[in-house]
Amino acid sequence: MAELSIDIHGLSYHAGGGHEFRQVNSGLGLRYEQANDGTLLSVIAGRYLNSINRHSDYLLVGNGWPITDSVSGGVMAGYITGYESKAIVAITPYLRAGAFTLTMAPPTNYSPAVVAASITISIGSVGDLF
Repeated sequence: MAELSIDIHGLSYHAGGGHEFRQVNSGLGLRYEQANDGTLLSVIAGRYLNSINRHSDYLLVGNGWPITDSVSGGVMAGYITGYESKAIVAITPYLRAGAFTLTMAPPTNYSPAVVAASITISIGSVGDLF
């Protein structure tokens, strides 16, 4: 079953010190998910205010696997703008429990490792919407 959802971006935690990173990263994303043979394909696009006070646009594709009925984990990959370079390629693991998602980003030249939290609100099944 395919589903559309809204992602509401919120908080982040930056491991390590040395720089004052923004810990509240407000923004919105649109998520399409398709469950298929025990995996969960996701495509997400959106915008948020990043940790260095710039707007970031992103397009990510992911694959996840259920851990329990309400918990899943997986990996997202794609492009994110708004940092020191024009766009960066991101590969990040995530853990989702119900509507709550934690995304972990490894350290880069611009930032230490980051854990970001978001909430996903279902709009409905794609078949019901169109």
